[in-house]
Amino acid sequence: MNAELKRRAWQDAVALVMAGLAIWLVSFHFDLFDRILMYLARHEHWELDEIIFAVLMAGLMGFIYAARRLIDLGGESRRRYAAESQARWSADRDALTGVYNRRYLEAYLKDFPFDRPLAAMMVDLNNFKSINDLRGHQKGDAILQEVARRIGDVRPKTIVTRYGGDEFTVLYADGTAEEASRIAGDILKALKKPIRVEGDEFFIGASIGLASMPQHAECAKDLLYMADLAMYQAKKRSDTCFEVYHPWFLSDLQEAAAAERALREAVRNEEIEPYYQPLVELENGRIAGCEALARWFKADGTQIPPSTFIPQAEKLGLIDELFESLLRRACRDAKNWDDRVTLSFNLSATQLDNPALAYRVASILDETGLRPSRLELEITESTFVQNTEVALDAIAELKALGVRIALDDFGTGYSSLSQLASLKIDRVKIDRSFVMQCMADERSMSVVQAIVSLSRTLKLATTAEGIEQNDQYLEMHKVGCDIGQGFLFSKALSSDAFEEWLQQVGEPDEDGNMLRIAS
Repeated sequence: MNAELKRRAWQDAVALVMAGLAIWLVSFHFDLFDRILMYLARHEHWELDEIIFAVLMAGLMGFIYAARRLIDLGGESRRRYAAESQARWSADRDALTGVYNRRYLEAYLKDFPFDRPLAAMMVDLNNFKSINDLRGHQKGDAILQEVARRIGDVRPKTIVTRYGGDEFTVLYADGTAEEASRIAGDILKALKKPIRVEGDEFFIGASIGLASMPQHAECAKDLLYMADLAMYQAKKRSDTCFEVYHPWFLSDLQEAAAAERALREAVRNEEIEPYYQPLVELENGRIAGCEALARWFKADGTQIPPSTFIPQAEKLGLIDELFESLLRRACRDAKNWDDRVTLSFNLSATQLDNPALAYRVASILDETGLRPSRLELEITESTFVQNTEVALDAIAELKALGVRIALDDFGTGYSSLSQLASLKIDRVKIDRSFVMQCMADERSMSVVQAIVSLSRTLKLATTAEGIEQNDQYLEMHKVGCDIGQGFLFSKALSSDAFEEWLQQVGEPDEDGNMLRIAS
């Protein structure tokens, strides 16, 4: 539009100059100036010279006025053009990072010829969400700006897009597959370097998926999907790497989607059940309680291990629903047992972040009628070390309900003595790795002895996990451990099987304790 106005202005200027020159030549040829002067002299009484002067002055003033208005119009036109340019820029750019946005990317790919080489890279930052949550959005935004700058500096001819959140897209047209792979590798190198923001140093890293057209996709729309599949594989393989698309990625994703659907249905239909592993007093073989463990058996009898579906439930945001379902069923089962049999239940790090945790536990206890003192919630030592403040707040709220707290897998999380002393817990559970190695490794035995001694000093009960052999049982009893848990006593049992087990071990003695049958 601006170029068209300039062209028309030049045409008008040339036309006016040519017209003025033509009039001057005609006037010169016919002596019009002399004739006008003679005519004015003969008719001086008409005062034509004053009239002509007035007309000339009016014309001059009109010319000045028109010139000023033209200057104003030109300024307005330039401002409007700048505003339109800024609007076009803003429509195509990400406001935070200044790189292209998703709208521009989609428009670019829509018009891209299918037979022209094009490589697409999906770049997903690692650990960005945790940094954003812990350090604040202001520092997170600064990190995104620096990431966008580094990606753009790797190869100026690439088109860098902020695809959404902490995900970027890089397009490289008319290049070879080797060049695209080099660019992906250079981006990884650039993002491995620490990012400094307001005196803090952050290590981000990224996972990159690479797909090319026409090798992997027949159209630009599918190209991003293929690159996304490759990026998904890269995140599974390593914290910082890139993967080139391969056809089997699609089948792998379909399997993952099927597993996700199955888990959602299992949680909704309560197919995941609590199983109970007995806890036995090592001093006299009496039953102290049990630990509820999640078990998922599919219709065909296949068992999905907790190490698979628990992390997946956390990732899908199903962990709270699963936790409440299992805890509710476990509390209902425990209500039918002897009143002195306690119920232990595990808490994940994700659940500690839920501000409604104590409220939900209280609601379930009230609903099922289980006394709070019969419930013991377990928090792993590593969870406590990583989220000390959150864990302390959650423990305080749960303790206020009357629920007991145990520190699980103790000895593996590197917590300090001051941290342990600050915890308002009731029990320490010694990690199974020390128990299983104590017979062959003196250091492991020394660790167990130190944990038991420290726990006694702090007036905490102790539980040894993973007791599978009689000599392990004897050693744990010898060092003064209070409770034992493991296959030596029993594997985890279904609700019905555990009730049968309770009946088989004997009736309560005169002290009201359940006795385990000696083998």
